[in-house]
Amino acid sequence: MWWAKPSLDERLVATLDAGERERLAAYRRSDDRARFVTGATLVRSLYATELGVEPAAVRLDRRCPECGGPHGKVRLSPELSDVEVSVSHSGGWVVLAACRGYPVGVDVESVDRRIAHDDVAKVALSGTERRQLATVPAALRPAAFIVYWVRKEAALKAVGHGLRIPMTDVEVSAADEPPRITSWRGRPDLAARLRLHDLAGDDGCRAAVAVVDAPSLPVVAATVERSPQPPYWK
Repeated sequence: MWWAKPSLDERLVATLDAGERERLAAYRRSDDRARFVTGATLVRSLYATELGVEPAAVRLDRRCPECGGPHGKVRLSPELSDVEVSVSHSGGWVVLAACRGYPVGVDVESVDRRIAHDDVAKVALSGTERRQLATVPAALRPAAFIVYWVRKEAALKAVGHGLRIPMTDVEVSAADEPPRITSWRGRPDLAARLRLHDLAGDDGCRAAVAVVDAPSLPVVAATVERSPQPPYWK
């Protein structure tokens, strides 16, 4: 796991390929642009180290397996590396998860108390999860809801679904319990195959990582610092 603060440093932008630059241009807000650049650069730096090349020379595949669009899970050709990655960003953090040999998914979300979490829970949480959430004191409920959300999205990313299936199809343990998948509609095997881990963020965010079929889930986390010369991240 690598945690980084968003940056729009031109040295980072210079490593992007044409498709990434097109996506960057589509973002209107500077903070969204910074988060995208930082996430893309983290992935490039990781794979550049793996391949022994400069970050700009890494050829990434972002094709969606369903429609072919450039918004799929980022990866290298399997012939080049068996390292799987997942990127998430929210608020003041960008998080990269990498795992050798097993599919991985990560999600980080800011705890925004302005959002009507009880309303969002109606489309994101199962009936069991909503009843659990209702027992949490009102002041703690926004953060508890985000715990459910990041666990579910990390699991969906690891499996490769993203948000293409309803989040209510996936049930996870209560926010104050150790993270695990309790059920998965239509895929009962996944409850046993997925490993979930809550990540330690700051008070303003929650995060989780999931790995498919790994026998265990040891997590090593580091905070990234910008370097004035390549490699841009260490």
